[in-house]
Amino acid sequence: TSIRFLNIDKPLRKILITSSTPKEGKSLINIIFAKTLADIGLKVLLIDADMRKPQVHERLGLNNILGLSNLLVDKNNELSKTVQKVKGIKNLDILTSGRQVPDTTRLLRSERMKELITDFEKENYDYILFDPPPILGLSDANLLSPLCDGTILIVSLENVNKKLPLESINKIKKTSNLLGLISNGSSKSDQNNGSNSYAYE
Repeated sequence: TSIRFLNIDKPLRKILITSSTPKEGKSLINIIFAKTLADIGLKVLLIDADMRKPQVHERLGLNNILGLSNLLVDKNNELSKTVQKVKGIKNLDILTSGRQVPDTTRLLRSERMKELITDFEKENYDYILFDPPPILGLSDANLLSPLCDGTILIVSLENVNKKLPLESINKIKKTSNLLGLISNGSSKSDQNNGSNSYAYE
């Protein structure tokens, strides 16, 4: 709902969702968000832009033979033949990361990447979501964020040093429009035994 309200002044189609560090639930949240949009009748393309440690295909039980890297390396590969469907989910297309490549940074900053973004926009998608590596320590997300309409930062509560999200926010604001934050974890106090448990919300 928040994203759709943000859509009023300027159309937001290309959204990058990243985190400060690994293991903050980034890929899972990207998948859930994509599915939620698809469930309300919007056509969505979810792109696994993490060509270093891709997760989307594993979580959805898809193959990773052809994907983003293949489109970047070989112009003869067609988007329509590279995207995959998820069984039981209408309106959702998945572009996996593709085969591993030695220099992802060079590919992401290439003119070919810009061409692909244009190709994605020509398709009839309401939203195009990018799942890149974490923004700190790697340049991948920073290279992609200027090509998108906005960036969302995931903050895993009590699972990440508080200074890191602030650092990530400052980094995002230099290259992209910060749309907001997603917190995916909360600490619950178990009054029966006094221990704390960590749960996804």
